[in-house]
Amino acid sequence: MSYLVLARKYRPSTFKEVVEQSHVTQTLQNAVQSGRLAHAILFSGPRGTGKTTVARVLAKAMNCYEGPTATPCNQCRSCKDITAGNAVDVMEVDGASNNGVENIRDLRDKVQYRPAHSRYKIYIIDEVHMLSTAAFNALLKTLEEPPEHVLFMFATTEPHKIPITILSRCQRADLRRIKLDAITNHLQKLCDQEHIPIKSEFLSMVAREAGGSMRDALSLLDQVMVCVGDQGDHQNEHDVLDILGVLDRKIIFSLSTAIIDGNIPDALDVLHDIYDRGHDLKKMIVDLIEHFRNLLIVKLGKKIDRLINVPFHEIDQMKKQVENITPHYINQIFDGLFQDEIFVRYAPQPRLALEKTLIKIASIQPVLDIDTLIEKIDQLQETIGKNPNVSMVQSKSELRIPAPQPIVMPPQTETPHQKMAPEPSRPAPDRPTDKSLEKDVSGEEKTLSEKKIPQGPVHDDSETLDTTWSKLITRIRDQVPSTAPLLKDASLKNYSDNTITIEINGPPFVFSRVKEKHDEINRIINSYFQKSVSIEWLQGKAAESALEIQKKRTEQEQKLRLDARKHPLVQEAVRLFNGKIIDVKLLNS
Repeated sequence: MSYLVLARKYRPSTFKEVVEQSHVTQTLQNAVQSGRLAHAILFSGPRGTGKTTVARVLAKAMNCYEGPTATPCNQCRSCKDITAGNAVDVMEVDGASNNGVENIRDLRDKVQYRPAHSRYKIYIIDEVHMLSTAAFNALLKTLEEPPEHVLFMFATTEPHKIPITILSRCQRADLRRIKLDAITNHLQKLCDQEHIPIKSEFLSMVAREAGGSMRDALSLLDQVMVCVGDQGDHQNEHDVLDILGVLDRKIIFSLSTAIIDGNIPDALDVLHDIYDRGHDLKKMIVDLIEHFRNLLIVKLGKKIDRLINVPFHEIDQMKKQVENITPHYINQIFDGLFQDEIFVRYAPQPRLALEKTLIKIASIQPVLDIDTLIEKIDQLQETIGKNPNVSMVQSKSELRIPAPQPIVMPPQTETPHQKMAPEPSRPAPDRPTDKSLEKDVSGEEKTLSEKKIPQGPVHDDSETLDTTWSKLITRIRDQVPSTAPLLKDASLKNYSDNTITIEINGPPFVFSRVKEKHDEINRIINSYFQKSVSIEWLQGKAAESALEIQKKRTEQEQKLRLDARKHPLVQEAVRLFNGKIIDVKLLNS
């Protein structure tokens, strides 16, 4: 006789034998006892949690010769046939391979016939979400109003793929993942019944690798039992780990400790051992991410038993591991690993990708909690107080330093026969300007050209060219303020009886703009000389191009930023906060 695997040999035959699904089994028992069982029930949940098993037990309860009863006898013909899987009145249908509309039409035709020797004809459809849309539509009417002797039981791992029209016609029972301790205890119980002693740490490894699935756990236990032998004499830890294809928890703790300590050589050495043993590096980073997630929850210290599915002795190890670090630092590492997980998963060379990730994560500098930050801010304020000669501007936690002063060009060299005129005073802002508009109280507009405008001093033949030009600039600034800035780099080169020569020292576009204002400037000059004067425009060399000015300004700003970064007070702040300088902003002068 062929060997019967544990998952089939120890399959629950009553509701009480089902592990960790009491919220479902107790409800079904109450429904059977009260005679209020629905004609269609949908069992949903992760793989290996007991969906089809519970459906079989419910079928026994409804067709047992002593029932309907919440505790089937497992001795009558109906119970034995259902256990063996050959009951003619309980049909198990694989929805993945019988998903066509023809299969459902055939089922719909057969439900009309009464059961052969049982109380109910029961259809158990596994992976029901695999049925086609046409098959679901063919099932609708029969599912809503089946014959009195028919019960439907569906099982699925993906209930969201089932049409809402089907879901609304079923009562739903959601099964949960089985806890680690419950799986471990159940495996220990089976080992005792099989008389094969296996170390508890091996059973914990099996339970963790099962991921909440009892069927997966039993399949792995079969392999471990073969590895250790009937007497359990060859319980080699490395052999068991190789069979399970999992990492030793000691390796995960060693690697995580090296990362926390910033010990890059040790971290790479552990990774080298993992690689040599042939473990999947893509799965290893997933285990590492989960470990740091658990470390973060342990450090927070709330609802640990509920949120972490690991043995108690590992929780104690985790508490020691995070004893001297902050939750913020653990979260930094967790976030870095989580972001690089996709990078490692799809890398053509996972080992190099994982080494790069470990080096980056192990180089992270721990952040400070808020209490420590406040304390260090106080220390920084004391440091500033002890350095009264240091001037610093603080705004929104940014380091700011005064901006460079604008570059001022040196005045032109004065010729021996010229005298520099005094700087003219700026006119009052309410002084009227020529050809501008002003509104009176009634809202009517009057042109200023109708008003009398003071002309100021006229030309004196004894004055120098610089004095003449200064007076002209004053008149231009008073009467047409928008034109005066264009002449800031200009100078008067020559004056004869009816002609003056003005040199524009500036970029070409300034020279073009001045010539556009020729008529306006000529009118003011004629007024000053009290006669008609023609203007000759001379384009001189620019004192300094705008590009060169901007270049000098940029160099000066860079120097100021560099000086700010090297400032002793700034370096002290970086050291106190374990931070880094992101940017240096310059305040406008």
